[in-house]
Amino acid sequence: MSDLRLRSVTMKPGFAMADGLANVLTGRGTSVDRGAHNFWHHRTLTPVEIEQGYRTSWLIRKIVDVPAEDMTRAGRDWDADDADIAKIESEEKRLKLWAAIRTALIYARLGGGALFINYADRRPDLPLPPNVRPGGVESIVPLYRTQISLGQPIDDLLDPAYGEPSEFRVNTPARPLVHSSRLIVFKGKTVPAIYNASHEDRFWGDSVVQSVNEAVQNATTATAGFASLIDEAKLDVYRMYQLAEQLLAGNDEAVMQRVTLTNAGKSTHRAIVLDKEDEWDHRQVTWAGIPDVIKTFMAVVAGAADIPATRLLGKSPDGMNATGEGDEAAYFQSIGSKQEMDLRPALDKLDAVVLPSAGVATPDLSWSFSPLKVLSEVQQSEIEKREAETVQIYANAGLIPESALAKSVQNRLIESQRFPGLKQAIKEAEAAGEELPDDDDPSELQAEQRGGGQLSQSAPGVGEGSPPRRRLAANDATPRTLYVRRDVVNVADLKAWARGQGLPELQDGLHVTIAHSRTPLDWMKVDGEWNQDEKGQITIQPGGVRIVEPLGDRTAVLLFTSSALSWRHESILRAGASHNYPDYQPHISLTGEPVDLSSVEPYRGKLVLGPEIFEELNDGGAPTGDRPFGDALKGRAGRRARSQTGNNFNPTQPRDRNGRWIPTGRRSYIDAAAKGSTNAGQIAIGKVGDKAKASLRSAGVRIKGDDVALDASNVRHIVVKHSAERGGQRSVSGADIASASGLLNNARAIRATTPSKNGSERFIALTRSRGERIYTVFEVRKRGVALVTMWKRK
Repeated sequence: MSDLRLRSVTMKPGFAMADGLANVLTGRGTSVDRGAHNFWHHRTLTPVEIEQGYRTSWLIRKIVDVPAEDMTRAGRDWDADDADIAKIESEEKRLKLWAAIRTALIYARLGGGALFINYADRRPDLPLPPNVRPGGVESIVPLYRTQISLGQPIDDLLDPAYGEPSEFRVNTPARPLVHSSRLIVFKGKTVPAIYNASHEDRFWGDSVVQSVNEAVQNATTATAGFASLIDEAKLDVYRMYQLAEQLLAGNDEAVMQRVTLTNAGKSTHRAIVLDKEDEWDHRQVTWAGIPDVIKTFMAVVAGAADIPATRLLGKSPDGMNATGEGDEAAYFQSIGSKQEMDLRPALDKLDAVVLPSAGVATPDLSWSFSPLKVLSEVQQSEIEKREAETVQIYANAGLIPESALAKSVQNRLIESQRFPGLKQAIKEAEAAGEELPDDDDPSELQAEQRGGGQLSQSAPGVGEGSPPRRRLAANDATPRTLYVRRDVVNVADLKAWARGQGLPELQDGLHVTIAHSRTPLDWMKVDGEWNQDEKGQITIQPGGVRIVEPLGDRTAVLLFTSSALSWRHESILRAGASHNYPDYQPHISLTGEPVDLSSVEPYRGKLVLGPEIFEELNDGGAPTGDRPFGDALKGRAGRRARSQTGNNFNPTQPRDRNGRWIPTGRRSYIDAAAKGSTNAGQIAIGKVGDKAKASLRSAGVRIKGDDVALDASNVRHIVVKHSAERGGQRSVSGADIASASGLLNNARAIRATTPSKNGSERFIALTRSRGERIYTVFEVRKRGVALVTMWKRK
């Protein structure tokens, strides 16, 4: 048989065998290969066939309509003022523009169409006037390709309109000539000018029905065939005794009557009455595999139409855990591409006449297509949260002027339409005197000096001017340094243990440091502590690792382990804090006095730690709250602080019974200065940072050193004059005074102001913190600057 097969094989005419015996054995490419007889045949669908398919087949209608609807349903977002946007939208509504564009896109997908611009001059044969008057466009009329007759194509290769029709005429009884400037053409699928295509087909293009017709017909045949099987889903089979003989004898009516009576009995009495020799049976048609076949045909249709099955057929995604988001994203990208490539050029040509007709003076306004995807409430909330975080970052970085950023955020919130009445509410607030924050600049400081913050040469105070109008800040959570601690609650237990071990008296203020960050961060990003009890306390249970040894400048420190404190420290680092050591070790500093630890047994009882306390650090790295500096100003640190003072800086200030300096608190330097203490002269509280130095140089202020000091007389003046709210000013606390160096180094603006009576330079600095504006005035001294006065406004 194989010999006969080989002898019967003949090569196709013009076929050259390239790989020898292999093709002969397989038969590929020879006369026995069925694929060798396949070829493509093109039959152009007539406009009548296309119309009948569009009006008859729901699949063809959706394939044509869905992309056109998706390209136009969301509209556009304009980058223009509210007045112009209102004019544009009103004109689009008057002309029913988007309905006309949608119809033109449907015509394009059916084989081509155009929009006719009906201008008020009633001369469609003339070009559109260069200056369109308001209201000049009377209507926008969509036309199908069969309603337009094309002139001969322009065959001059050097003509910019090469290949375009020389004229257009509308197929009405009058056959008016229409100038090309008044027609916006929407073309179908591109027909290459290669061979066997008419000029009309090349200009208008093909209908999408042409390319999807076969797939749609196959799917329609499959579903129709399945529908016809439903009538035969269940068949009754009767076997009658001597049926053939009765039919040959001409007893047809008797046979049919017998069948009818049997069926009637089954319906009426739910019983089958048969003769002894008769038989009855029924057969059920199985549908296994048929739904999968239909799904396959429908999937082919979706692929041919380039529309996801979820959108075209309205079905849920196939597959386990499938969401269809990938198909939907790819489809929306395809629609976006069609909008940019096909729809935008047409809209730009339309805008050239529609915008002037709407009375918009600037016809070249920028715009973008509105997003196609409709987000859920959860998705919208997540996006808004991320946008808010981005705005926070930009505000902290100072990359965008604050007023511009705030206005942009307002516009974004208004456009989202998730805050009903926000636009009107903002207008009412501005009318009531509430404004966006202006950019901080020296002129604002100058205005403040002329108002409530005017300085006097005779006294370092401020006048009682009228308060400025309240302003809304885009960012009140100013990044700042951070010191977090928990004070020891059961101090008596530790002191009793220390006496039993022969240790000297423990220092005051026993505590555990959790975070010490010189890097500024937003405190509001630090999560709440969840390990504490209802009082905010944490209890370290007895036992576990406990060690007493020297650490740093402390001669005795109790080291212990706590997963709660370690995790808390880590969470603060993740919020943006820094740490100066490789590892975090919970510990309690006990004393700095000389001590022999060779025979000391560690404290093994429970440790009760109070609520967390957040404080800022001053420029020396010490906290500025009610427990300022603490251990940092004792020993070597304290000697360094004392050595930095000199000339007109007096290091004398109150100390506690252990000899530690107390910059704030009940017995603080500030309290002593306010009461006129003879020991409260001047004290250095920090350094002038590089950023502040640069701002001072820009303001023309020359400083001779970098110390920041408090002066007792000035502190007394601030406490007396500004510790209570008055004249629109907020109260100034001792903590505010103690943070003067930090306010200077974080100032938003610095400006030189009126010198003192003895000619010393002075400058004013503005800082924003938690919705307040803090104004600080400093005077240049021999080794740095000293605080003169301070006031706050909301």
